[in-house]
Amino acid sequence: MIGFGELVCDQEELINTDIVYHASTSITDHRISRSNAPQQIEHPMPNQIQVIVPYWLGRAETWVFDDVATGLVQEPFVNGIPEMIDDLVAEIPNARNGFRMLFSASPFPGYQKRLEWVREEMGGNWYQTDSPTMQGWLCPALFNYFDEAPGELYVKAEMMKLSRRAID
Repeated sequence: MIGFGELVCDQEELINTDIVYHASTSITDHRISRSNAPQQIEHPMPNQIQVIVPYWLGRAETWVFDDVATGLVQEPFVNGIPEMIDDLVAEIPNARNGFRMLFSASPFPGYQKRLEWVREEMGGNWYQTDSPTMQGWLCPALFNYFDEAPGELYVKAEMMKLSRRAID
């Protein structure tokens, strides 16, 4: 058995799998050849689609997320981003208990919103959406996922089968 974050599978499953959920934070195309399985995973390119699991932190009255891979714990969304998230999850029942958010600097099948870069401010970056027209500031935690602020971000919210309880 081989474990990656919370994923555990046997060698045969891993060899036949093209997409591995890695460290509960991102989806990566990890390819493993039979000659080096299971000792070594090749990383042909950085992750193209990132995954976080935002949830509502009642005592702070905002959306937050944890990411073990980057060391972020209850990282808050602020300055217009919570309202963007509210719009994004409007059709997801119990989204405040947690939902899966996929995001990328490139379009991907099924993305819901395109955010366009507006400007840099205080180490973070402002982005806007067109429908509805909204602006929000992403703090420097963005650089845990991108080397530089992308000109566009594509996002999608998905309901999770098992969600975490909203924390008060």
